[in-house]
Parts: sequence; structure tokens; C-alpha cells
Amino acid sequence: MIVAPSRVAEVDYVLKNVERKTKVFKTETGFKKYLFNLSSLLLLTDDRKYLEKQLLKLSVKFDAKANVETLKDLLETTEIKMISEVIQQAEVELKNYKEFDDIIEVFGKIQKKEIPDPPLYLEWNIWRATVMINYAKQITGNFRLDLDGMPLNTALGNLPDIEAEYDGFKMIVEVTMSSGNKQYEMEGEPVARHFGRVQHNSDVPVYCLFVAPKISEGALAHFFNLNRMNTKAYGGKTRIVPMNLSQFVSFITIAKDKSFSNSKFLKSYLDSIIQKNFSLDDEAVWSRQIHDSISVWVS
Repeated sequence: MIVAPSRVAEVDYVLKNVERKTKVFKTETGFKKYLFNLSSLLLLTDDRKYLEKQLLKLSVKFDAKANVETLKDLLETTEIKMISEVIQQAEVELKNYKEFDDIIEVFGKIQKKEIPDPPLYLEWNIWRATVMINYAKQITGNFRLDLDGMPLNTALGNLPDIEAEYDGFKMIVEVTMSSGNKQYEMEGEPVARHFGRVQHNSDVPVYCLFVAPKISEGALAHFFNLNRMNTKAYGGKTRIVPMNLSQFVSFITIAKDKSFSNSKFLKSYLDSIIQKNFSLDDEAVWSRQIHDSISVWVS
């Protein structure tokens, strides 16, 4: 378990004030009375003095007569704004490869399972890598960050993990730690659905980069065939490019080494992968072509 530095006081409060022994209820009515009573389990953020202290610390004006719920809402709104500022600062620090070594190190820890929540940290770190290689109009990670800029939870199920907008095209990135048959079962339909939703609402071509520690045979075959077929629900033929994590690391390393500076190179590369998809005999050959192409994707 990792406790965010900004939440240490709240965790300490819970540990000090919340009884850990199981309660015993003689009746169902007594249990429900406890369960639905808003005062049964008070948190630090229910304390008026704490809320006022936090707002004063953040130089936020508030009405001294406001109730606790109003102060909570004000603090939450302020923290959302602060998180947005944290993200903007992180983007500045990521550009020009300042965090390259750290990003590579985190990928290594994910592969060795030395990270407490690998799916979440994989999503967050791939967002960092995508921001790092730069030259996008906007890159949005649909996961949540805390006040310290660390990831809290993965993207909601109805959204792509990462969305990037470039000159003349868009790219979504879908990330998973799943493998084998489970990967196809968990990701096959959602990835295509997310692609279709973005493509239907876009005036420019959309591409999808699918990244996992290992690409399963089922997922590879599914995307290979889906890219070749017109599917109305997905906006026509999909453009889904699968890469395993080692290939993705090579992909961003080449971008750094070759001084990637024009998003047209990225679009041209993705187009070339999709065109090979149409002409090659099967998904295994296509997968080898993807692997061989990464070293020269920035010309």
C-alpha cells in the first residue's frame, strides 16, 4: 500500500479514531440504523476546523457561516484545479526527454512486478512516455491523479486509456497487463468500441496503439482481421496497431535517439503498418513486420 503524502493526515486520523473491531448488531434494524447514519463513521474531512485550516492554507476565501458540506465542496473544487495544474507542470517536465531514464526504470519495475498496482502504473507511465515524445496538440490520460501527481485509478471503462490529438489525425492508446486468452476476452471488444466512438466523432483519421507486456495470439488475430473489414459500429476499418512493452520501449527510445520532431512521421509510420496489414498473409507475418519496422520508424 502506498499512502499519498497529501493524504497522510487523513489516514492517520482513520487509524487513530476508527475502531477496527467488528461490531455486533442484535437486529437488522440496528444494523441499518448504523449503516445509513452519516455520523457512524466520521473522517477527517468531516471536521470543520480541518476544512477551514486546509482552505486557509490554500488561500481560498470562504463564508465563515457556510456548513460543512459547502466547505467540503469548495475544498474538492480547489483540489481538482490543483490537480490540473500538477498535470500541466508534469507535461512541461516530461517534454524534451527530461524524465526518460525514470520512465524506462518504471517500465522495468512493471515488467518485474515491483510496482504495487501494475495496470495503473503501466497506463500512467505510457501516458508520460507519449507526452515525452512531444509534438501533439493535446494528450489526455483518462486515469485519475492525486495532488502529488501520482496515479489513483485507471480510466473508466467507457473511455480510451489515453487520447492524443496531432496535426491531421488522432491516436488513442489502450493499455493492459492481461495476457493469454484473458487479453482477448477483456480487450478485444472494448478497444474496438473505443476506437469506433472516437472515429465517429472525429473529422480526421484515428489510430489506436494497443500496448501490453505480451500480445496474445487471440488479440493479435482479432485486430489483424478487424483492420481488414468494414464495420459500421467502428466507423469502417479500424486502425489498431499492437505492440508489446519491449517494442514500445524501443519505439520511444528511437524517437529520442532520432530526435523525433514532426508528427507527420508518426502518421506515416502508422499508415505503413496498416497498409502491411492489408497485404500480408496472416497475423504472425504482420507481427514480425511491426517488430522489424520499429527500429526505422523515424526516418
